[in-house]
Amino acid sequence: MLEQIEEVSIDLWLPYKNLVKELMPSAEVVADRFHVMKQINQELDEQRKAEKRAVEAQRNKKQKAEKEAKLEVLKRSKYSLLKNEKDLTETQKIKLEAIKENFPNLKKMHELKEEFRKIYETSENPTEGLLSISDWLAKSSSVFTKSCQTIRN
Repeated sequence: MLEQIEEVSIDLWLPYKNLVKELMPSAEVVADRFHVMKQINQELDEQRKAEKRAVEAQRNKKQKAEKEAKLEVLKRSKYSLLKNEKDLTETQKIKLEAIKENFPNLKKMHELKEEFRKIYETSENPTEGLLSISDWLAKSSSVFTKSCQTIRN
């Protein structure tokens, strides 16, 4: 019966993949959308926290006003970055624009996250999806190192 299974959708935990390959060697292993997006969002959120720590570490008194302004931008910014852009409220859209203006790394990561999400929504067939993901991996590996490594595995 297991040999008849053609495709298995799992989360990104390597032991699951290994078990599927062991029990169902002919089955194609597919990472499910929820867990892939969770991984990407987690890495984006880690960068948001790193940006906040970097701003807080600034000690120069001349930069105090700039530091306070940047901290204000990051305040309550998590959901503006992690929520699907099409579902943002007007307030969250304004917050997101302020984040993008002040934090180039977060801007790039957010735009790549949205691009990846759109792959799931717009790919018309598996081949198109795989090509799009391959392109995304090529341009994202410098900022989403963990996510890209996990997706490749």
